[in-house]
Amino acid sequence: MLRCHPNTVRAWVRQGKLTAIPMGPEKVNMFLKADVERLKKPLERAGVIVKEDKHAFPVVGIGASAGGLDAMSRLLQRLPTDLGLAYVFVTHQEKDQEKTLCDLLRKKTTMPVFVVENGMKLEPDRLYVNPAGMHTAVINGTFTLQVPRGVHGQANRPVDAFFTALANEYQNNAIGIVLSGGGMDGTEGLRAIKAEDGLTIAQDGSAQDKGMPESAQEAGVVDLVRAPEDIGPELVQLIKELYPGGKARIPSKHENELRRILQYVLEQRGVDFSEYKESTIHRRIIRRMVLSKCRK
Repeated sequence: MLRCHPNTVRAWVRQGKLTAIPMGPEKVNMFLKADVERLKKPLERAGVIVKEDKHAFPVVGIGASAGGLDAMSRLLQRLPTDLGLAYVFVTHQEKDQEKTLCDLLRKKTTMPVFVVENGMKLEPDRLYVNPAGMHTAVINGTFTLQVPRGVHGQANRPVDAFFTALANEYQNNAIGIVLSGGGMDGTEGLRAIKAEDGLTIAQDGSAQDKGMPESAQEAGVVDLVRAPEDIGPELVQLIKELYPGGKARIPSKHENELRRILQYVLEQRGVDFSEYKESTIHRRIIRRMVLSKCRK
């Protein structure tokens, strides 16, 4: 996965410093990570490429369709504007309706609200609205827009597209929320976020159109089910416990007990956690403790 501007990569290819490797049946050009990192280091030292800091703040993707504006308005009513999170609202909408949507949302929050533009920098305590007919991703803290590709059904899933890209880039610092809407858009995206230890939330039975939130719940990819007005207060508590700068740790006095438990799991179930990073194990345990309200 590349973490620098595409023009820089193209220049390396032209100069013969980087060789593309066609991958998969589509023969998509990919590059060896080791080669890219080797070329990046001198530029990072010179300040030409800024080192990525994907854990600077969590990013919240909010997906919706029919009935989504009402649900989003309710969510914003009790959402603090200074949590240090960035919010991206991805919804099914008609062409050229995004500016009108932004105007409506500005009446519900004091946060600045923007329509996403290609190359726009992502900043905390801002609300961004996905432009109609485009798929959005965030790479190195910068928005990229693409015209949807693939079969008709896949092209009409902007929520899945953004959530999946968010999970890939931000891993456990990704938060996905599915609000009111018909269909299944958002389910696969939440699955990707959950697989990276991110947080997933779906609207409860108050949704005007229950298709999207119920699809995600039935797929087993939702951590919490809440009314929109309760999501903000829930995030306040979760941010304090789950996102302390990405440095979740088990207190050192419990490390010996943790090792004994993992050894017991290996002996009884044959599941070996010895190859896992310690920080990953700690983060996953703390995540489950917080979500289950377990305090010790």
